Amino acid sequence: MDHERIEALLGQPFESSDMQAMLGELKLYDKPKAKKDDPDDFLAAKAMGIELMFVDQDYIARKPVLRYGNAPMVFVGATLYSGRQSSSPAFRAFSGSLPGQARLDDTVDQLVSKLGPPDMVDEDDGVVYARVWHRGICHVGFNYNEGGVLQYVQLNWRDYMQRLTED
Repeated sequence: MDHERIEALLGQPFESSDMQAMLGELKLYDKPKAKKDDPDDFLAAKAMGIELMFVDQDYIARKPVLRYGNAPMVFVGATLYSGRQSSSPAFRAFSGSLPGQARLDDTVDQLVSKLGPPDMVDEDDGVVYARVWHRGICHVGFNYNEGGVLQYVQLNWRDYMQRLTED
């Protein structure tokens, strides 16, 4: 599995043939379903180190509805686990390719040399929790624990991230 394939599917409905092909390769057979008051759902391929996020299209479109779960579910992001994450230890390390030929064990200097300076750094009291690069339709986030150990990489659909920041 490579990042380009994942990124190409961002914004696509769950039912699309390309999405179904990727889900088949990941051996994910469940259908994501929004709950009444919660527009998102996740599908996890723990053995492959990846979790996919889907969101109700009504939420993305800001359509006023009484309940979520009636509109198509749209693929908005993937979490690619490092295998060293503190939470969700059941996920193995993702073995596919990452943007810019980055690797899960790259240092910050190596990431910057491959991806350029980050567009955003989430830092609190001197601890960096995330570095994010905006690359086309994708926001690429490298997320760390308090000790600076990479926990996971997120590939998020730009339009969904903009929707979140508009609230």
